[in-house]
Amino acid sequence: MSEQLLNFLKDELAGFLPKEVRVLPVWVNLDEVKRETPYSPWQEGSHCRIYTCGRLNIAKGQKYLIESVKLLRERGFDVRLQIAGEDEKGGNGYRKELEKFIEEQSMSDYVELLGSVSEERNRQGYKEADIFVLPSLKEGISIVVMEAMAMETPVVVVTQVGGMAELIDNGVDGRLAPPENPEKMAEAIAKLLKDKELTLSLIQKSRQKIAAKFPHRHSAQVLLESLQELS
Repeated sequence: MSEQLLNFLKDELAGFLPKEVRVLPVWVNLDEVKRETPYSPWQEGSHCRIYTCGRLNIAKGQKYLIESVKLLRERGFDVRLQIAGEDEKGGNGYRKELEKFIEEQSMSDYVELLGSVSEERNRQGYKEADIFVLPSLKEGISIVVMEAMAMETPVVVVTQVGGMAELIDNGVDGRLAPPENPEKMAEAIAKLLKDKELTLSLIQKSRQKIAAKFPHRHSAQVLLESLQELS
């Protein structure tokens, strides 16, 4: 599903792979993932709504994002964070650790754990957010980031891990920040909050990239060509 994974397979299975191996990219259905009304940049004096989604797990880096939100609030930004997703134990696992951490950081009024949400509710999260953040420590090419980009929500802090560099051109259609670094995350978020022109440029180019490189028909075409070669 990514060039990074293909290169890994070539290293690990050298001499045992078929003659031809192709990347079948993940995709987004642009007919479904779209806005009804244009994105409106954050206005100073209003709440800044940050949204993230994914299973509650230490590898997803939610604690670092919470710390970033705390830093932003200390700098005068009225930031509110919503985290969609649940842990592997139905709320009795890593969620408990996150709840304790939120309380210890005195962030209970500003961080909301939504639990498992429907696809429709998740898309609502993209639409309502001023910024989408994925703070993962490990990631391939994230479908949720692709959906946020297609929804024209600024993706300003996607960590530089896994295959994300294949998806994000830093400063052009999204923002990359190093993993496990709340300070850098906060800086990247603040930059987009203060620079409306940059934010609008990012979201225009982000949907264009998804349309050009990750539409659902592209994956189907790669699969069809591979099958035709076998027939």
